[in-house]
Amino acid sequence: MGEIHVSSFGQKLQRERKIHEWTQVQLAEYIGGSVPSIERWEHDRAIPRAEMLEQLIRVFGRPPERWGTNKWWNVPYQRNLYFTGRELVLQHLQQALVSSTNRDSSKIWAISGLGGIGKTQTAIEFAYRYADAYDAVLWVHAGSREMMDTDVASLAKTLHLPGQEKLNQFQAIEAVKDWLLNHDRWLLIFDNVDTLAMVFRVLPRRYSGAILLTTRSQDADPRIKSLQIEQMSQSESVTFLLRRTATSDDEDRKQNLSAPERSALSTLWEVMGGLPLALDQAAAYIKTARCSFHEYVNLYRQHRKELLVERGTHTPEHPETVATTWNVSFQRIERESPAAAELLRLCAFLAPDGIPEKLITWGTVHCTPQLQKLGVSDKSLKDAIRTLHSYSLVQRDPTKQMIVTHRLVQAVLIDAMPLDVRRAWKMRVIRLLNTAFPEAPFQEWGRCGQLLSHVQTCAIDIEHEPIPIQLEATVLFDKAGSYLREQGQYAEAESLLRLTLSLRKQHLSADDLAIATSMSNLAGLYVYQDSYQQATSLVESAFAIRQQRLGAEHPETMESLKHLALLLTLLNRCKDWRTSTGNGQDLRKRHHSMCKP
Repeated sequence: MGEIHVSSFGQKLQRERKIHEWTQVQLAEYIGGSVPSIERWEHDRAIPRAEMLEQLIRVFGRPPERWGTNKWWNVPYQRNLYFTGRELVLQHLQQALVSSTNRDSSKIWAISGLGGIGKTQTAIEFAYRYADAYDAVLWVHAGSREMMDTDVASLAKTLHLPGQEKLNQFQAIEAVKDWLLNHDRWLLIFDNVDTLAMVFRVLPRRYSGAILLTTRSQDADPRIKSLQIEQMSQSESVTFLLRRTATSDDEDRKQNLSAPERSALSTLWEVMGGLPLALDQAAAYIKTARCSFHEYVNLYRQHRKELLVERGTHTPEHPETVATTWNVSFQRIERESPAAAELLRLCAFLAPDGIPEKLITWGTVHCTPQLQKLGVSDKSLKDAIRTLHSYSLVQRDPTKQMIVTHRLVQAVLIDAMPLDVRRAWKMRVIRLLNTAFPEAPFQEWGRCGQLLSHVQTCAIDIEHEPIPIQLEATVLFDKAGSYLREQGQYAEAESLLRLTLSLRKQHLSADDLAIATSMSNLAGLYVYQDSYQQATSLVESAFAIRQQRLGAEHPETMESLKHLALLLTLLNRCKDWRTSTGNGQDLRKRHHSMCKP
């Protein structure tokens, strides 16, 4: 294969216009556009909006893919005018499948990743961008064996093979295989491959064309090289949302955004986890409903479940919503491995990043029967993780033995649960983490660090949706808050310790000793920060409770009294203390016992 010149959209448009012997002024009149717009399109400084592309197709009588040199083309989708990012993936594929110096005809390349991550859209973009490199660009839907066989057989008609009208399916597939064997300038795309090995059934033993797959499967196959598609970056997401919701050619829109709109765009990227399908779904709703990004964020916070199953406008490139896309996978996992399904549900109520595989082992007693089996068998746990990984629903870090999932996978799973089931899982996770989180003085600092983000996730959930075991949760939050204090993360520690105190005040009598404990712990944090006035107020209240409940001579009461006396002395002689103790360092050391839970 010699050197190949691949035309851009702008070059194709300019060539097609000149073939028709039209000026830019004439073309602008025919499509109801402007000369500056055509100038930008032809120099690849912009791409036409969907309505303008429709007009170009109308006046030229054929779509852009037919403006090139392809003899055979059956890609069922128009080019996505809003396609954004993925440049490194496309460059890698170009080097592997197009470049004459790097062509590896013995390998098949696969784009893999989570459902909705943009695998199909990337394949479509590759097909359009490098169409001129091939005589034939062929598309096969491969969601099932039956679907794949039907589409491969239909290629006999696309390729105008002799006698194709009289061939049965088996004969048509064999005829297509023979054509692939005897031609070399072709690109064959298998979209949404379920089982990687099944594509080899419809390929000749030898071939010189290019083969590209899209698949959720992470199964390894030495004959296939895989490129993992990741979430869009914040910059890519913002660019995509602005383009997808634009109603004009306003190129300065990004610079003119208000501060609330800029903030909302960042929030959308975060809550959607950079998932292209979810971002497209949100953009379609925003454009149809004519609402601002800020308004959509507020709607999403209140109506997440409804918005994840709703699309503003139907598009053939994205026929399914996020919820529909993943619910099919969830159902298949449930049938294939109930234990894996339970593991995924557990992950839904934890922080999406860095879920320790050993968490189940640390708190087996609080797990469901299916999870308990995973907790006592390392192989069963690895098998369950492998099942989830094969559907790209989780990623695994073998070095750290951590699981990572996507926040929208969590959202869709949680939203599908009835309220009682959701609360049962939240209680299960609280108890599991409480058992797994070490007690002070925290001999296992590493485990505390691994569990901290998950404790904080539970704290946020409890504030949004209370559960019956909130008092059990306060024990966990107390431990995590004390750990954060020892690590010097005072703001995070204060958040958890104040939540603990608030929950205990809500559910216990005002003179309960647990409330006194929370007050003492929070006071200890304030001592660490030299906030002696706040600490004194809390110690006074803790002392009063202990004196009433335990008596004046009880050791805990006496301890509170000692701390109170020291704080009152400190407040009266604050300047002298700072001067003589090196800005309070010795004092904090002396009163370290105040900070113990």
